[in-house]
Parts: sequence; structure tokens; C-alpha cells
Amino acid sequence: MKKIFFRNIRKILQFKNKIEQSLNVKINLEPDFVIIEGSALDEDIAEDIFEAILLGFNQKIALTLKEEGVSFEKVNIKKYVRESRVKTAMARVIGKEGRTKKVLSELTGCAIAIKDNIVGIIGKTDDLDIALLAVTSLIRGKPHAKVYSSLERTRAERKFVDEDDLGLKINFIKPASKNKIKQKIKKEAL
Repeated sequence: MKKIFFRNIRKILQFKNKIEQSLNVKINLEPDFVIIEGSALDEDIAEDIFEAILLGFNQKIALTLKEEGVSFEKVNIKKYVRESRVKTAMARVIGKEGRTKKVLSELTGCAIAIKDNIVGIIGKTDDLDIALLAVTSLIRGKPHAKVYSSLERTRAERKFVDEDDLGLKINFIKPASKNKIKQKIKKEAL
């Protein structure tokens, strides 16, 4: 049994039945908290789904967290910049009319939501690491063009390296990129 405190129970109430059915958990709503009963893994997944919904993700994206290999991470902007720079850092991640957020989502394959001073990211574990690096780079002030180009380069390298590859294609990659790909392959092998 897990007891979680939330401020906005109304949003959770809308999705309660759907989450109970998909995760085999029992959810009891109290005025200031939620009690989740089920297996430990299902309780943790339900908690992540609730946090994602409260952060602004839609129900469909939040429910992908029950799939294997999909994770949810939160980045607190205040950890990376001074209090006076939080709004600027949020604006850098959102971009004009939400363009930066949209481009980051497209290039990383992750869903991104921003609320208050928290950036939430949902995606496959490998994609999530790349998205986290991009978001934190933008928060710290790295130029958008550099972040985009590194994301495009990483995306191209990942498409080029096939999981069933025997290593023969690496000879056709630029020498600077070979080391990065070899490091990624070693990390995946571990």
C-alpha cells in the first residue's frame, strides 16, 4: 500500500478507473492524498502516471509508462539556475509558441511537459537520456542551434547503428563519430 499526497485530486479522479483497470491496482481517493494498493511495481507505475498527469501529460502518454522500457523523469530547473533565471530557463525550453519543446520532442522521440519550474519527460530509456541532456543544456544556456545539431547528429548515428549490426558499418562513419558509437555499443552491452 502506498500513500501519496497530491494537491489536485480532481485531475486524478478523471483517470482513476482507467488506471485501476490497466494496472490491476485499487485506488482510494481522500481529500489530500491517494492510497494505491497492489503489487509494489504497479504502485510505483501508478504513482509515476499520476505525477505525469498532474505535470500536464495527457492520459494516453502517461499510460505508456506501464510499458516496459518507458520511463519518466523530472528536471527541476531551480537545480541548474539561480532563482532570478528560472523564468528565462523555462522560456528557453518552451521556445517561441512552443517550438523548442516541439522540436525537442520530435528529435528525441520523447514527450515533454512543463509546469511551474519542473520539466517532465516521458520516453524510451535510451531516448530519455538524450532528452535529459538536451533539456539541461538549454536550461544552462547552451545555444539552441548547438543543442539541435547535437540531437540531429545523435539521431543520425543511432539510426545508422543497427542492433543486429556486426560492426561492419562503423568503417563508413567519420573517425570522430566512431568512438562515440563504440562507447554507446559498450554501454548497451553492459
